[in-house]
Amino acid sequence: MTKRWVFFFLVICQCFFTTIVSGQISIGGLPPSFQYEFHLRSNIENFVRIPIDFNVDDLKLVDEWKVNQGAPLRIATLIPVHFSTENSGEWTELPGGKKIWQLRLQVQGAIAIMLYYSSFYIPEGGRLFIYNTDKTHILGAYTHRTHLSKGRFATEFIAGDEIVLEYVASESGENPVIEIESIGYGYNHLTVSEGFSLRSSGSCMVNINCEEGGAWQAEKAGVCRNGSKDRQ
Repeated sequence: MTKRWVFFFLVICQCFFTTIVSGQISIGGLPPSFQYEFHLRSNIENFVRIPIDFNVDDLKLVDEWKVNQGAPLRIATLIPVHFSTENSGEWTELPGGKKIWQLRLQVQGAIAIMLYYSSFYIPEGGRLFIYNTDKTHILGAYTHRTHLSKGRFATEFIAGDEIVLEYVASESGENPVIEIESIGYGYNHLTVSEGFSLRSSGSCMVNINCEEGGAWQAEKAGVCRNGSKDRQ
């Protein structure tokens, strides 16, 4: 591995670290639908099954060869999709009067799932939660302050192969922009530890939105260390 390659790798890692620290601001809390599980049972049972057109064992073999050639460690592969509040999911009014949008995704066999957005905007007063279907790992609430610059965004890995996005509408009625362009399918070097935190053996992650990462399209979901704080 040349010194020039090492420098380039450190630059893209630093770029991602800066983005993830500034972009993952959340305020905690629980999705309001948790209070009305019986009322929403029919909605949450409807899910979108994401087609898997690759073999995980084959990916691991290729990854092992690439690592031996000096390539960075991959823990995930990308699946292109196109989901938004406009074309997917369901809007529901809860008994308490709150309006929520839910989208359930199944990505069979994934250890964990990461979401990449072509555009991400939460209006003032709106909240977005992401959680796995057994409700042991919850991300959010993401709010207006999470991503002030709008545009491209990514939310961190969440454990399991089925997840739910739940957006709680703001009182103003302003629409969010939640456009998912790809799913990071976590398949290697990821473990779910006690306390429902997610750990990986890598040290950083390439952020495809950084200028320095332009040549790393295929690797953009595959070089990272990502963990979640334990939810009390």
